[in-house]
Amino acid sequence: EYQKAIDADPNYAEAHNGLGNALLKQNKIDQAIGHYRKALAVKPDYAEAHLNLGNTMFAQAKLDEAMAEYRQALDVKPGYAEAYNNLGLALANRGQVEEALAHYQKALEIQPGYTDARYNLAVILYQQVRIPEAITELRKLLDVQPEHTPALNKLAWVLATSPVKSTRNATEAVELAQRAAKLTDHRDAGS
Repeated sequence: EYQKAIDADPNYAEAHNGLGNALLKQNKIDQAIGHYRKALAVKPDYAEAHLNLGNTMFAQAKLDEAMAEYRQALDVKPGYAEAYNNLGLALANRGQVEEALAHYQKALEIQPGYTDARYNLAVILYQQVRIPEAITELRKLLDVQPEHTPALNKLAWVLATSPVKSTRNATEAVELAQRAAKLTDHRDAGS
């Protein structure tokens, strides 16, 4: 379908982007990248194509290229919560924790119910031993999406193993872990 649209109009940026997404799902990464780049050659201010190309680069651990694409997406579309979140992930992978935190927070400022950004924020707060803040973010996420199994699992872990004694709650940790296990039919609740 996308190919037919491209055959009819080789400068149809949205069709190149859509075909890139379809090819990526088939694990045809190089072809997907080619179509994202064609979309951007035709329409340089196409934020979604920048995001998709950035995601593809991120998946290949090409963090500099991924961050450049996320930044270009944000230049074009400053309120793009997903681009802020994904740039946060790339920054976190580079060890730039404070910048990552700021990007997750910006994503949540734009879209408060964005569970991926809230989860990523909670994880990085936990890694920074900012336990009460991590717990708060996980609880906020679970208020919005009570069946978010990675958040259930992470909160259970935090409450069970927290280095901050006052935040430990073994009873609640077990209850959360059991909820996560039930939701996943006792498979890995972290995924």
